[in-house]
Amino acid sequence: MQGLKRSGKIDQKGFLRSHQHRLDAISAAGIPAQGFRFGNSFHFMDHRRYLLALQKYQPDIVMTWMNRASISTPSGRYKLVCRLGHYYDLKYYRHADFWIGISKGICDHLIRGGMPAEKVFHIPNFADEAAVNLLPRDSFDTPVDRPLILAAGRLHVNKGFDVLLQALKLIPDAILWLAGSGPEETALKQLCSDLGLTERVRFLGWRNDVTALMKSSDLFVCPSRHEG
Repeated sequence: MQGLKRSGKIDQKGFLRSHQHRLDAISAAGIPAQGFRFGNSFHFMDHRRYLLALQKYQPDIVMTWMNRASISTPSGRYKLVCRLGHYYDLKYYRHADFWIGISKGICDHLIRGGMPAEKVFHIPNFADEAAVNLLPRDSFDTPVDRPLILAAGRLHVNKGFDVLLQALKLIPDAILWLAGSGPEETALKQLCSDLGLTERVRFLGWRNDVTALMKSSDLFVCPSRHEG
């Protein structure tokens, strides 16, 4: 969205889940943004508010990310473009006019699922090139003379952070910063204890400064059992 804003050629507005950091980032770029709860059936009033806001804005193109936003956005006078970052169930996306996959594998998944190949496009994720400051290691009680490994993501079984902890056991001097939150947090902390790694793993919680964490680390590791 920021790249399109810098082009100066496209008027746009962001409708997204009420995530304050993201709302602030979009607004700071000079893009109007509005937050909604794209959740379950209990959030039907937010769903209605979203549809009314969409109708009022009258866009020519609507681009959605992931299941909830896609299924919440009906076909309309606009062209609907759905972006997939994973091998999601395609029932949430069939009503779209065009599809974007962040990998060629996801594009193949779309085509195998019956989407017209000429309307499926491969566009990888973008990177933020803004300069960041080094984050002092003592922010997380980490000695400067120890190898520092960073991993980041949702603490979910698909991410394979348990495999990373098993591997860390083989590198006796390394410290691990694990940034993220999710349903596996308690199990991962217990695994740390079982492996004798409690003193070498820092659970940082959900972070919005992963780039700064990368700059402070010696190695970034992205374990995963299943990705796009």
